[in-house]
Amino acid sequence: MRSKKMKIKLKKWVRFSCLVCLTSLMIIFSNNYSLKANESNSEVESCLPSVDNQHVFERQQIGLVNYEGRQYYLFSLIVNQGVPLFDDWNYKKDSYTIVSSGRFGCAIHMASDQYYQSSLEKYVPQSVAKQFALIKLKHEIEKAGSVENFLQPPDVLEDHGGAWIFFPEDVWAWQQLGIQLPNNHRVIRDVSELDN
Repeated sequence: MRSKKMKIKLKKWVRFSCLVCLTSLMIIFSNNYSLKANESNSEVESCLPSVDNQHVFERQQIGLVNYEGRQYYLFSLIVNQGVPLFDDWNYKKDSYTIVSSGRFGCAIHMASDQYYQSSLEKYVPQSVAKQFALIKLKHEIEKAGSVENFLQPPDVLEDHGGAWIFFPEDVWAWQQLGIQLPNNHRVIRDVSELDN
């Protein structure tokens, strides 16, 4: 009888020990860090354009995705797009940039002037691109005040024959939020496709 109780206690102790070991290993090797969406580390800050630069008026981290040991950050920027002598020098435009950090330091994956040029998949893994498209879409809806306001046709539609232009990850993001794509839309991977 006593031997049977000892075996049961031993089994429970072994199970508990295994659970503790597995939990410890999961914590050690996990890619999920406890950074919040508006936190970034000094390493990432060193890769970003300075806010006091005459071309960047404002910078805000709006997203963080952990993928295969790297942390990918999405920053919203208000940048100066004006050209001296030919344009209003203080023409402010929304843009985005992607920076990552990992074991070997930080890297800029997409500069602010590249944002609307190609699918994010050109710069980061597909799963990261999709998550950032979703984060950006939510950010833009929040800035617009509502989905209805966000869906007001942008001025650039005239430039593309009245069609909304989407990258593949944008289509995925709209579907995740249950927003119907406009009938007059076109999916591209690079803006060079608009010339065709």
